[in-house]
Amino acid sequence: MLNVKGVLEQLNHGHLRQHKHDDVIEDVCDGQYFKTHPLFSKDSTALQIMLYYDELEIANALGSKTGKHKLGVVYYTTGNIDPRYRSQCDNIHLLLMATVPIIKKYSIDILLEPFMNGLEYLEQDGGHQFIVKGEPMSFSGTIVLVSGDNLGSQLMGGFKKRPGAHLKCRQCMGTTEQIKQKQDKCGALENSFL
Repeated sequence: MLNVKGVLEQLNHGHLRQHKHDDVIEDVCDGQYFKTHPLFSKDSTALQIMLYYDELEIANALGSKTGKHKLGVVYYTTGNIDPRYRSQCDNIHLLLMATVPIIKKYSIDILLEPFMNGLEYLEQDGGHQFIVKGEPMSFSGTIVLVSGDNLGSQLMGGFKKRPGAHLKCRQCMGTTEQIKQKQDKCGALENSFL
């Protein structure tokens, strides 16, 4: 990917992107977590790996084989690329694909283990050496964000996927009882959480 025309330039100069408003968060790089991160705050060319998990049905979603052939897919892109180019198919890459029964049997952690082990090389001081246009270049990097729909985010975050799970909200980490108590006291929470 670093050998693709324009990607290396984006990597080396993407941090110089001019944002229109200082008080508006346009992407993850404008957030406080990113600005104070031990790697990204010191190395403006560090690879910002963005992961996305989704499930897709390859058989008739309304047929009798629903779920049997469902796939779980992890894609990645780099946050170093300008946001308007990140969502283009040329910049989204497949990291992992497995049937959902395999993911349930072995866990997403086990399936991502080779990737996570390789990521350790990027996170080390000095990073990893790549051959870019015939020349050796070293880059550091790590995961900057993981996204997905609600169920996919729960899977990637290590939460139970089923709707009746003990922890209802991964934002506040509230249990069913805690959310009910808060709702009874102030009535502000929506019934959709329950």
